[in-house]
Parts: sequence; structure tokens; C-alpha cells
Amino acid sequence: MKPKRDPFNAHHERYEAWFTHHQAAYHSELLAVRALLPWQGLGLEIGVGTGRFAGPLGIKVGVDQSNAMLTYAIERSIFGAQGIAEALPFKNAVFDFALVVTTICFVDDPKAMLTEARRVLKPGAPLVIGFVDRDSALGQYYLDHKAENVFYRGATFYSASEVETLLREEGFVGQTWGQTLSKPLNEIQEIEPFRKDRGDCGFVVVAAASEKVVMDFKKHPKKNFKEVEKLSKKEAEKEGTRGHRATAGLTADIDTDPVAKAVVMTPVILLSSKESFMNKRQSVVAGMFYPHSCKKIEHYINRFNQAIDNADYILSSDFIPRALIAPHAGYIYSGFTANMAYRTVAYSNSEIKRVIVIGPSHKVYVNGASVALYERYMSPCGDLRIDLPFSRQLENSFDFLHFMPDAHHEHSTETQMPFIRHYFKEAGVVEIIYGEIVYMKISQVIDTLLKEKGNLIVISTDLSHFHTRNEAEALDAICINAIADLDPRRFDQGCEACGITGVKAIVKSALTRHFKSKVLDYRTSADTSGDESNVVGYMSAVFMG
Repeated sequence: MKPKRDPFNAHHERYEAWFTHHQAAYHSELLAVRALLPWQGLGLEIGVGTGRFAGPLGIKVGVDQSNAMLTYAIERSIFGAQGIAEALPFKNAVFDFALVVTTICFVDDPKAMLTEARRVLKPGAPLVIGFVDRDSALGQYYLDHKAENVFYRGATFYSASEVETLLREEGFVGQTWGQTLSKPLNEIQEIEPFRKDRGDCGFVVVAAASEKVVMDFKKHPKKNFKEVEKLSKKEAEKEGTRGHRATAGLTADIDTDPVAKAVVMTPVILLSSKESFMNKRQSVVAGMFYPHSCKKIEHYINRFNQAIDNADYILSSDFIPRALIAPHAGYIYSGFTANMAYRTVAYSNSEIKRVIVIGPSHKVYVNGASVALYERYMSPCGDLRIDLPFSRQLENSFDFLHFMPDAHHEHSTETQMPFIRHYFKEAGVVEIIYGEIVYMKISQVIDTLLKEKGNLIVISTDLSHFHTRNEAEALDAICINAIADLDPRRFDQGCEACGITGVKAIVKSALTRHFKSKVLDYRTSADTSGDESNVVGYMSAVFMG
């Protein structure tokens, strides 16, 4: 009898394609998992698969039985170990949290998996499990069609009550529940919001700790951040000697790899990229927010540009664009709006030598801002060159700038890179992710950057989130008018934007330099989805001097 996990090695391409074909459902699941996942710490995904969850969630380590699946995971910046959930190849009490997404349905012994998870977790650390509730309509659909699905033929589906019992019996307490996917899979055309509790949706998430502790998953542990920050810097220094020479079937040198040395028991087969992770900023949301295929990206951009050409759009040539604002949602929603800004700059300023992308952190707590100290930036159409000497110069010039590797698993900046690769292929790039910081400090960085005419500054932001269309348009108008008129006082009248710090910073710097601004495009997710009850706003603009 073949083990339950066997199909994943043989059908890894089919598995990967599911996420492309069901993007709205996949992103809904990501949001639900994110809601209950800790914000920082060393995480492990058990049954990491192709890294579709670990990658965008910033989880460093994954284990899976399938070599073929792990090949995808390592390209998403995940340190992969080959192994099974019931016998994890890791030391005791080394992880700050662990994630299991659907894997519980495929393991041969779920109790053994939970026992192993508890062993490798630090005392009190949470385990987060995402699964399809057997008692839901979605669960019943999968049960009815098991024979037709190469993956689910051998799966064992569990109800939320059964998972609750399993966790309790294996010593996990303090359970917190959430859910998403309220419709049949083929009817889910837009991202669904996270809901508390269980019983109303098909995909359920539960977080529980290995001993009774109070867990607040939305609170950033600021109190301990300074110590964590120091540790990250020490690890970054050690990373200079990190260079995995392992490929599939070979054993990595654990003594020279800081992550492996910290958590892995030997002997074990490790999978890691042929090049050092520290030399490349891995792409973690390719295939999610934008296509994994260069051909598809170019198709998007060409289609956007045809629409612009048909509209006979003209920008005054009296001023040279020096900075832009662009959104960072999936290209299907905000790609046209972002492309409008990049095309405008490319057609108006041929002197771009360096592009500095500044965006907010959505995943980890950042004290100040982090600048990426890599050499290359992965992109489906070819790597971009990171201007590492200039990035180091910035880090040394501002005491609030440091390098925090976890911060650079970030979509707000990564979604800009395919556009930069298309329009400014030869330019160097700099990536800055900010967290808890006042906008005046980001403005100080921008003022320094604007001293060089070859620098283009990209401010990444979306506008209001999850209001009705009418409400969103009213709120977004506040932001748009503040940008158009370069009036920072208006931002405090109700402007909602995830990148409001960066937006305020560029407006302040633009005022100082007597720049002009021009809003290029505005739309909401309703323009694509048709759902006007729960929308996100997007806009683009340029600043000229």
C-alpha cells in the first residue's frame, strides 16, 4: 500500500498549479493563517510542500518528504529538510512557532506528528494548523469527490471537533480558532476576510500552545525586539560564510550553516539553493501577486500599455519625474495603476541609474527600517542588480537603518520589481522596508536620495481596505487630494493607506524641493471583482522637479 504522501512527489506540478488556478481561495487561506501566526521568531512549516505558505509568511525552515516539492520551496527562500512529520529531523525546543497547513490530512499518524511538533517547539510556543473541516460544505465536497482527486484519494479528513480533541490529548491548550472560504471553491472569485471561531466556513485555522500561556497573536513583542535585532545582526555577519553546496540528494555542511547548525539533527538530507541565500533576495510572492512566468508578466504590461495608448495619455514634459507612488496588490487588481507610473517615468526620464523602493512591512515587526544587503534580486524576467555598496552607505548614514533579513519577505516592494526590470533593466535597485518609524526620518533618507539625479524613488502603498466602494472612494479622495496639492495636513483628516508613512515622507520632501505632483490613476478592487461591498483602493502618482 502506497503512503498517503506519495502523490505529491509524482504530481508536484499539478499541486503548484492549484494555487494559480484558485488565487482568491489561496490568498484567503493565507490571510486566515497570518491572523493566528506569531509576528516574529524562527518558524517551521511541517509539510512545507512547494513553500506556498512558508514563503510569503516569512517562515525560514520547512520539512517535507518530497524532494520535488522542496525544489520549489528553496526557490522561495526556505531552508528545506527532507523528512516526515512523525519523525522531524530537528533538535528539541528550537522553534518559536510551527505551522501545519492541510498536512494533518495526509500524515499516517497525526498523533505522532503532534508529539514531534511539541518536541521541537520551545515551551509555550504555538502550533498553528490549517485544514479543511470535514463537517463543512467544502469538506463534504472533497469527501464526495475523493476518488477523482489524485491528492485526496488517500487523505483522512477531520472535523474541527476531532482536531480540537487531538490537540488537547497531545498537550496543546489555549486554542484560538479562525476560518475562511464560505463558498464552494469554484465560486470564490475574490479574497474572503478572516472570520473568528469555526463552523461557518470550509477552511479552519487553530492556534494552540504546548503549555498554558496567554497568546496574543496580533501584538508585536516590542519589549524583546532589541535583543532579537542584535541577534539578527550577529547572524547576518555570520551569513557571509554561508554558501550551501548541497543539491537534491546531497548532505549540506551543517557546521558552516547557522540555521542548520542551530536546529538540525544529523545525519539528515538538506536541500538548499546552489547560491547563498544571502547573495540573493529571493522572490517570495511570484505566482501569487504576479505571475511566475516572464512571458505572462510581459503580457500584462503590454496589455496595460495598449490601454494607455488607446487613451492618448500625455504628461507635460516641463518637469522630470524624480519619484512615484505605486500600489502593491495583485496585478489583476492594481497592475494597470502601477504600470501607469512606471511607464510615465520611463518615457519622461532617461537618466535613471538607480531605483530605491520604499515600502511598509506587512509581516514582521520592524523597529525603524531595514535595507536589503543582498547582491541580486530575483525576478521571473531575470535578476536585478542590488546596489550593495550604496545600500551599505545608507545603512551607515542613518542610525535607524539596519538589515533585518526577515523583513525582506515582503510583497509591498517585491511587486514593484518586475516593472523595474521591464522599464529600467540596467538600473541598480535598493530595497527599504520600514516599520515603526516617524515619516520625518524616511523623509531624511529621501532628501539624501534626491541629491543624485539618477535616483528614482518608489513609494509603495495601497489605500483604504475593506470598506464599501462609496466609503472607500470618500476616504481615498482625502489621500489623493493631499498628494495632488502637496498638503500634508490633509492626511490627518481620514486618509487610510498601509504605506502612509512613506507617502507623508515623499510629500514632505517634495514640498521642500518645490516639486510638482500629478495623480495618474485611481481605481478599486471592485473594478476587477465587481464586489462593491468590501474593496481596496489603489492609486499612482509622480513627483516632478
